[in-house]
Amino acid sequence: SPDDYFAMQSSYQYLIFSELYQNTALIDSEINNLKSNEIYAMASSLFMIGEFNNVEKYYKLALEKAKLENSDRIIPVILREFGNAYFYDSPMHSVEKGRISYNTSLRNA
Repeated sequence: SPDDYFAMQSSYQYLIFSELYQNTALIDSEINNLKSNEIYAMASSLFMIGEFNNVEKYYKLALEKAKLENSDRIIPVILREFGNAYFYDSPMHSVEKGRISYNTSLRNA
């Protein structure tokens, strides 16, 4: 049934997010070997499970890497998601930072 499929998919995604969280030290040691979209995906995944300690760091690293890669198409996406993360009720909550990130994403689109 669709409900069973959704439950299985959600469980699988949670397992992936948990693996990322449990291996952040390994990820940090290999961060220079990752592409901007991979770092962005990690930031988004950690945000989804409520691991806010590294989210801001990874979004910033993803932006830096995207600029070095001249990845103009991913920069607005990272900025939009980074801004979205600031709007949530979390330790990183900042409407001001969220607006800045969103507005910057629109200028880079």
